[in-house]
Amino acid sequence: MKKILLTTLVLAASLAAQTGGYSGIYDGKGIQQSARYPGGVPYSLQITLIQAGESLTGTLKVGNSKPVPIISGTVSGTSLTFATGGKSQSTAQLSAKAGQLTGRVTSSTGVVYEVALTKH
Repeated sequence: MKKILLTTLVLAASLAAQTGGYSGIYDGKGIQQSARYPGGVPYSLQITLIQAGESLTGTLKVGNSKPVPIISGTVSGTSLTFATGGKSQSTAQLSAKAGQLTGRVTSSTGVVYEVALTKH
């Protein structure tokens, strides 16, 4: 009975992740790595994700800037990767766990943000 319950829970979690389980709005902080400022420069971030199967779209907003579109993204288990378009192009490599995303966002100019976001 325990094996059946465990298998059912694992299958349900897997299905949720495949059918939009990461869709939502995530708010959090990023630290811009900087040689000039030890410890980095803090920024607020917001990522809005729309998951369809293994594909991601949505927006990324850093600080008070306008949101930029996520033009391509993928989900593989608990790993999320995406690229933004527009004037401020970035790439992201994130890991998901219990409603939180952590990882790195890198701008096309080489600016790196270590990020931690929570789904609301």
